[in-house]
Amino acid sequence: MAEKSPNQADTGMSIGALSKETGIPVETLRTWERRYGFPNPDRNDAGHRVYSSSTVERLRLIDTALKEGHRASAALQMSVPQLQEIASAVTAVVEEKGPTSWMDAVRDFDGERLEESMRREWATLGALTFLKKKLSPFLVELGIAWMNHEVDVAHEHFASERVRDFLTQHWRPISDRSKGPRVLAATLPSETHYLGLQMACTALAMSGTQIVYLGADTPVDDVIAAATTQFVDAVCISVSIAANRSMTVRDLNSLRRHLSSDIELVVGGLGAPDIDGITIIRDLEELQKWGEELSLQQRSRH
Repeated sequence: MAEKSPNQADTGMSIGALSKETGIPVETLRTWERRYGFPNPDRNDAGHRVYSSSTVERLRLIDTALKEGHRASAALQMSVPQLQEIASAVTAVVEEKGPTSWMDAVRDFDGERLEESMRREWATLGALTFLKKKLSPFLVELGIAWMNHEVDVAHEHFASERVRDFLTQHWRPISDRSKGPRVLAATLPSETHYLGLQMACTALAMSGTQIVYLGADTPVDDVIAAATTQFVDAVCISVSIAANRSMTVRDLNSLRRHLSSDIELVVGGLGAPDIDGITIIRDLEELQKWGEELSLQQRSRH
């Protein structure tokens, strides 16, 4: 019998939404639950059956295993690492056959080809592995290509917008359905690099938190005002390696002084400085675990 995720009650995803996210029919999901004990829902305060974002990830992996010829009775009893091993093998085979290069799609301004390739990798690998093993290396490759004048600013902007849209389409619906703790997400003034923030929001949504997204280049006073009026539990700031360090330290210290002491200030990214009173998280997996712990703390208070 599959165990419930710690954040299961916080996401509040109906079986219809679960079906839409995974592409698996509602009746199939109900049959699997009845026969194999997964997906196993929790109940929200209204008594409705709800499913977690981690259930989405596992079902996508199960779907990949089924497409590779594994029987439902076997795939539904596999552990997540076992399912990920199958998915990784599928990806390796695809790569050997020469998949459509993301960079080639960018050079051709072919958004449909780029998105289809990203969607396939997301479904095969799951969110966190996709971010760490596929998207992050691609963004590094894109940056190097731009510095070497192999692509233009137009290509970089085109790719960034496509990646932003793709990630937002995935994390925002999960966040909107969540009943978990509220986390405000933004970058500091003059910080226009937003993809790190988008990746952070993806990890946070998967952890069961609600995201109050302010986006890039947000004035410090606006972050403070929104955090106060929206009763957030934490503020998450993304700092890129290109950020001005002295301005970053100044703005973060100002945030910490003016935010309520019960609002945790979390900072991540390659440019994040170490400052007393601020939680520094540089890894997406660590960020997701932090969000899950925040969700557990919220439930323990109720």
